[in-house]
Amino acid sequence: MNTPFKMKPGRGNMPKTGNGLPTPLRQDHGGDIELTKKYTEGVEKYKENREKGNTPSGIKVDAVSGFSTPNLPMHTVVKSGTKVRELDSKGNVVKEEQQDSRGNTSFYANVEKRNADVTRRQTRNANLYNAFGGGTSPDKLSEEQKRSLIATSKATPVKQKMKMAPAKMKKY
Repeated sequence: MNTPFKMKPGRGNMPKTGNGLPTPLRQDHGGDIELTKKYTEGVEKYKENREKGNTPSGIKVDAVSGFSTPNLPMHTVVKSGTKVRELDSKGNVVKEEQQDSRGNTSFYANVEKRNADVTRRQTRNANLYNAFGGGTSPDKLSEEQKRSLIATSKATPVKQKMKMAPAKMKKY
């Protein structure tokens, strides 16, 4: 096949260093983080809030150590005669449907999908609380926790105004 288009090899697997790219985001950087005064102040603020009893919903926080774990309220599906019910963690009915001949497979799938989503979100929230609140010691932070600390420490860039050419009007 003879075509006029020819692709030339790019940069390949070389580290993407880029001009002006922050050091923690560079691929040739080790990924170590430096704890700042702002981080220490944040840990103290989280500690004060724990002592007052102010903790985020969806996670359990140990008042002494500050370590948080997800509070996973799982919904269950119960068959009751010809009906299928979705129950919350306290046993209250959330949803009820008439059972069809196929066994309501979509009903079960929706409950499983909801439980997986809640588990994922609350686990992430607990990990972030441990990173920002001092529940995990700085030397034992996971890579995801380090990335979240680095991402929040950067100031948001100033929005640049886009210069657009004025619309041309057609003359008829």
